[in-house]
Amino acid sequence: MLASAVAAGLVTKTTSAADARRTELGMTEAGQSLLAAARAWQEEAFLQMTASWPAADARRFATYLHRLAAQSLTPTARENPHDHRP
Repeated sequence: MLASAVAAGLVTKTTSAADARRTELGMTEAGQSLLAAARAWQEEAFLQMTASWPAADARRFATYLHRLAAQSLTPTARENPHDHRP
């Protein structure tokens, strides 16, 4: 996936000047533009899906989605002691 992003000109991949064993990644202008367009699309899709909802409900749901996304990025989120699923 990373190689494809580099090949598409969305991401740069360089060797760290401080430590040649490390690789540093950066987002190109094209990558930033694509990310901005994706976020705009997501926002528009959310607005369309919740258009008939009361504004307070849509805001609350958006808050929960942000919380879920942030939680899913943390290692402890996947290590829930109350989760008994196989």
